[in-house]
Amino acid sequence: MAWAFVRHPYTRLVAGYQEIVHRHIDCCDWCAWHTEADLGEKNTDWLCSQDFVTMPPTDEPARFNSFIGSVLSTDLPWDRVAFDGLTYHVFSQMTAIAEFSECFVGHLESMAADFAEISFRVLNMSLSEVTVRVPPLAKLLYSDVLAKRYDRNRTDSLLDPRRALTPASRNLVEEYYKQDFACLGYRLGTVQDLEWHHRVNPT
Repeated sequence: MAWAFVRHPYTRLVAGYQEIVHRHIDCCDWCAWHTEADLGEKNTDWLCSQDFVTMPPTDEPARFNSFIGSVLSTDLPWDRVAFDGLTYHVFSQMTAIAEFSECFVGHLESMAADFAEISFRVLNMSLSEVTVRVPPLAKLLYSDVLAKRYDRNRTDSLLDPRRALTPASRNLVEEYYKQDFACLGYRLGTVQDLEWHHRVNPT
């Protein structure tokens, strides 16, 4: 049985913005030292030519909206964006899931409960049995991994789409992720904070 885990498209987009802009582009003048020899021209020339690259890090949420306007645009040059951060943080999750005729879809917001179902279906084991055999899994399921990786001070202001998004950006998000919202059970107006793991109690 194929299985996959998804997350709210909007919080995933915010994480993608952090990964691509804050962690890469803002770090050590990334666009200047990533040459064609490093990643290949197709990975860098389009991305590093966008307006959000040169905007001040403090210019939020304007910079985030500029990022959305670039990466969710229908004019995105698909043959020139083989950048890993875009593929696993920004592109539609349904694009990957649709390749399978049958797939169990779990949600990061309820990871422990959904992984327990996978454990039973695939391994015929309880989640506690699995975590005993694979101790790192328990840490993953019951800890807020995102808070440790990203600078929450720079992200929190973006987590409420009602305040962070311009009308144009909201339309782009709703249109680009409309299949994700419809098929995966999410709505843009129900975004919760990133600390979804804290609402999970180990059993």
